[in-house]
Amino acid sequence: MTPEVRRVLDVERLRRQNDALFRVAHGHDGLEAVRAIAACALCDQTMETPAPLAPPTPPPPPPTPPPLVRWKSDEAFCRFVARFIETGAAVIDEDFSEAYEFVWKRLDWEQKAARVKALEEHMVEYTGNPRFVPKPLAFFDKEWKRPVRPPVAKPSEEVRWKRTK
Repeated sequence: MTPEVRRVLDVERLRRQNDALFRVAHGHDGLEAVRAIAACALCDQTMETPAPLAPPTPPPPPPTPPPLVRWKSDEAFCRFVARFIETGAAVIDEDFSEAYEFVWKRLDWEQKAARVKALEEHMVEYTGNPRFVPKPLAFFDKEWKRPVRPPVAKPSEEVRWKRTK
């Protein structure tokens, strides 16, 4: 029971007791006064031992909406994402969201075309070793400027065998 509710009930109980005592003191109907005093005593008993209340159950939290993925509405960026995923890089939607929000939105058309062209040039290098593919944000920042590394020639079996002799 909250303190405000207890205070209101105490005031009400005291008012009833005061009325009953006034009636007894001024000679009004004695039986009615006794009943009023008995009712106040019963009120005192119930106030001292209130029935236990069950704790209120909190409302369930509202369902969390899925994160807003703005880049999925940009057709050019979606094509870039599809091509980037073909490299075999381990990337997630958040990687593309960061790249879109921080770089792609601020690029003009020519800059976007240059980065897409750079990805096409780097595809052979990236698909050869997907562990070293930069994240999209890093690619947009500076990796697109790097020259394409020539593929490392793997020695043939004969050359490897001759070296071991």
